[in-house]
Amino acid sequence: MQKQEANGLRTNDEIRNRINQLYQLIEDGIDPCTFVLNPKAREYELEIEGLRRQCKHHFVNGQCQYCDEIEK
Repeated sequence: MQKQEANGLRTNDEIRNRINQLYQLIEDGIDPCTFVLNPKAREYELEIEGLRRQCKHHFVNGQCQYCDEIEK
């Protein structure tokens, strides 16, 4: 596993783990029988966007293996 950088940014492995946690929180908050906008889900999505900006992307088949960013 990569070491955390001195400037406080997360490593790619830490980004991957946190994004997985956020995806799980979003999924756990979804009720397939009801359509309701969950403000926490939007908060999690914003955190994911921030993590993607920190990521040192490694694209495999057009998608980053760490943050799921799509290659442009």
